[in-house]
Amino acid sequence: MSRKFKAEYGAVKIPFPKRLMGRNLKEVRIIPRYDARFFEVEFITEEEPQLVVKSDNVRFNRPWFR
Repeated sequence: MSRKFKAEYGAVKIPFPKRLMGRNLKEVRIIPRYDARFFEVEFITEEEPQLVVKSDNVRFNRPWFR
Protein backbone atom coordinates (compact mmCIF):
# COMPACT_ATOMS: atom_id res chain seq x y z
CA MET A 1 0.00 0.00 0.00
CA SER A 2 1.29 3.44 -0.80
CA ARG A 3 2.10 6.03 1.86
CA LYS A 4 -0.52 8.38 0.46
CA PHE A 5 -3.24 5.72 0.73
CA LYS A 6 -2.15 4.81 4.25
CA ALA A 7 -2.17 8.47 5.32
CA GLU A 8 -5.65 9.01 3.90
CA TYR A 9 -7.38 5.76 4.96
CA GLY A 10 -5.19 4.26 7.67
CA ALA A 11 -4.02 0.68 7.95
CA VAL A 12 -5.84 -2.02 6.01
CA LYS A 13 -6.78 -5.03 8.12
CA ILE A 14 -8.17 -8.25 6.67
CA PRO A 15 -9.92 -10.49 9.21
CA PHE A 16 -8.81 -14.12 9.09
CA PRO A 17 -11.68 -16.66 9.30
CA LYS A 18 -11.64 -18.86 12.40
CA ARG A 19 -12.61 -21.92 10.35
CA LEU A 20 -9.23 -21.75 8.59
CA MET A 21 -7.13 -21.71 11.77
CA GLY A 22 -4.60 -24.54 11.77
CA ARG A 23 -4.64 -25.02 7.98
CA ASN A 24 -1.78 -24.31 5.60
CA LEU A 25 -2.50 -21.07 3.79
CA LYS A 26 -1.35 -21.18 0.18
CA GLU A 27 -2.41 -17.73 -1.07
CA VAL A 28 -4.67 -14.76 -0.40
CA ARG A 29 -6.54 -13.25 -3.32
CA ILE A 30 -7.77 -9.66 -3.03
CA ILE A 31 -10.30 -8.98 -5.77
CA PRO A 32 -11.48 -5.41 -6.45
CA ARG A 33 -15.20 -5.02 -7.17
CA TYR A 34 -17.24 -2.11 -8.57
CA ASP A 35 -14.28 0.02 -9.66
CA ALA A 36 -12.40 -0.86 -6.46
CA ARG A 37 -15.06 0.62 -4.18
CA PHE A 38 -14.82 -2.55 -2.13
CA PHE A 39 -12.82 -5.77 -2.22
CA GLU A 40 -13.49 -9.47 -1.86
CA VAL A 41 -10.89 -11.62 -0.18
CA GLU A 42 -10.36 -15.31 -0.97
CA PHE A 43 -8.20 -17.52 1.22
CA ILE A 44 -6.70 -20.50 -0.62
CA THR A 45 -5.52 -23.41 1.53
CA GLU A 46 -3.48 -26.50 0.76
CA GLU A 47 -5.44 -29.71 1.25
CA GLU A 48 -4.61 -33.35 0.86
CA PRO A 49 -6.12 -34.81 -2.32
CA GLN A 50 -9.01 -37.12 -1.49
CA LEU A 51 -9.35 -40.56 -3.03
CA VAL A 52 -12.32 -40.89 -5.38
CA VAL A 53 -13.72 -44.42 -5.55
CA LYS A 54 -15.53 -45.43 -8.72
CA SER A 55 -17.36 -48.69 -8.75
CA ASP A 56 -18.78 -50.46 -11.79
CA ASN A 57 -20.50 -53.03 -9.59
CA VAL A 58 -23.26 -50.75 -8.35
CA ARG A 59 -26.57 -52.51 -7.76
CA PHE A 60 -29.75 -50.56 -8.05
CA ASN A 61 -32.71 -51.22 -5.83
CA ARG A 62 -35.24 -51.20 -8.66
CA PRO A 63 -37.48 -54.18 -9.51
CA TRP A 64 -37.14 -53.69 -13.29
CA PHE A 65 -33.34 -53.60 -13.15
CA ARG A 66 -32.03 -57.09 -12.32
